[in-house]
Amino acid sequence: MEKPKIKYAIILAVTLFLFFPLFAQVKREKDIGSIPSLTAAKGVYQERNFVSIETNNFTIYYEPDVNLKRVYRKLRARRFYLDAGSKPSALSGFDEKIAYRMNLIFEKVKQVLGMYPIGVEFNIKIFKDPKMVYDKYFKISKKNEKVRSFYVHAHRTVYISEATISDSVMAHEMAHAIVNFYFIIKPPETVSEMMAIYVDSHLED
Repeated sequence: MEKPKIKYAIILAVTLFLFFPLFAQVKREKDIGSIPSLTAAKGVYQERNFVSIETNNFTIYYEPDVNLKRVYRKLRARRFYLDAGSKPSALSGFDEKIAYRMNLIFEKVKQVLGMYPIGVEFNIKIFKDPKMVYDKYFKISKKNEKVRSFYVHAHRTVYISEATISDSVMAHEMAHAIVNFYFIIKPPETVSEMMAIYVDSHLED
């Protein structure tokens, strides 16, 4: 489908959804222009001995053998502007740089969607092996599909691997999370997918 058609379809779907006030969450962040502190701190996630990076809105879990330098490089493939305050220094660790970049993508996605839900908290799990993502998807959905990433709102978690991560993919999955947090009643999967595609095509606007 051409981008203009996608855009109009999304506008129509969102308009219909927002026409019913019971469907939309009326509470928003008090200052939608402000961006929270983008700091990070390390910890250990006990379930599978994941290492964690804490941020204001989500926690990033990664397996110890994940190459953080590679992850950070792949999260910076696309260029977009957003005033996010002070950046990590050149001497900062890749955990802090990844936290900053992830938060930057998250804030940009909210800006593109025009959605600023409150109380957003979710996890991002980065596996070393893409097969772990497939296995997790099958375990949750019972569908035998080789997905590169997916978001499950019931688990408040994005699942992805070092090999498949990118700023585009993370923006897409974060869009699903934001849409699900924004609406009181979960929108149809087709509407959520159209919004996520819209974000990806406008990330650099």
